Amino acid sequence: MDCIVSTKEELKAAVEAKVEEIIIEKDLALQLKKTKKVANMSAVALAALVASVTLAPATGGLTLGAAASAAALSGFEIATIIFVSLLGVGAVLAIWKDYDEIEMDHGRIKIKRKSGKSDQNDPDETPDTGSNA
Repeated sequence: MDCIVSTKEELKAAVEAKVEEIIIEKDLALQLKKTKKVANMSAVALAALVASVTLAPATGGLTLGAAASAAALSGFEIATIIFVSLLGVGAVLAIWKDYDEIEMDHGRIKIKRKSGKSDQNDPDETPDTGSNA
């Protein structure tokens, strides 16, 4: 069953819940598409982006100066950096590393969780409790 999202909050919740297929709609789809390069950034550029987002003042979010610096270092538009800061770098990385884009049309992106990305334990395995009873 598909999960349809149109807000950052809905998308973040769907990714955290490890929903199998997510359909991202409207402006959110266009913004997310621009973040796909984040998953392929070099360690240095990603560190600069994370630092600019992390060091943003708590009172007003990401400042224009921090966004401009991150844009210069990463090659992203300021709007994309602000979007990443609002959604969270970890969430953006999880989307593009754990999901495949399987369809994009008319302002919608459909992503599907990559096979082998299950976090559920094998029911035949018993957890190691560390005791030798």
